[in-house]
This record gives sequence, structure tokens and C-alpha cells, in this order.
Amino acid sequence: MLSTPVVWEDRLLVIGYWLLVIGHWLLVIGHWSLVIGHWSLVICHWSLVIGHWSLVIGHLSFVIADKIFLTKNVETFHETSLHG
Repeated sequence: MLSTPVVWEDRLLVIGYWLLVIGHWLLVIGHWSLVIGHWSLVICHWSLVIGHWSLVIGHLSFVIADKIFLTKNVETFHETSLHG
């Protein structure tokens, strides 16, 4: 009779210990998931920023080149039409 509560206390201690171990590893996994998620968001953010500015620069260079070549083509057209 006296040994029964001690056995239950021992079992509860073992169960509590394993719950602590499992909880600890779940916290570790959750921590590293957050770290990996954070850095993937940082990489995603900067790839979007770099992609955005490359599109802006590409668009501006296309517009500038189009204006230059369009102007040259118009001037060439006027020169050929004026001089026959």
C-alpha cells in the first residue's frame, strides 16, 4: 500500500520529464522554423526590390533608346524626303 503512491509519483515524474523533453524540442524546431522563415522572407523581399528596380531601369533604358532611335529615324526620313 505504501509503495503504490511512490510508483505513481515516479511514473508522473517520468511522464513530466518526457513532456519537458518533447516540449523543448518542439520549441527548438519552432525557433529554427522562425529563423529560416525570417531569412527566406528577407531574401524574397530583396529579390523583389532588385527585380523591381531592374524593371524600372530596363523600362527607362528602353524608353530612352526608343526616343533616340525614333528621333534619328524621323530626322533620317525628313532628310531623305527633303533631298529627294
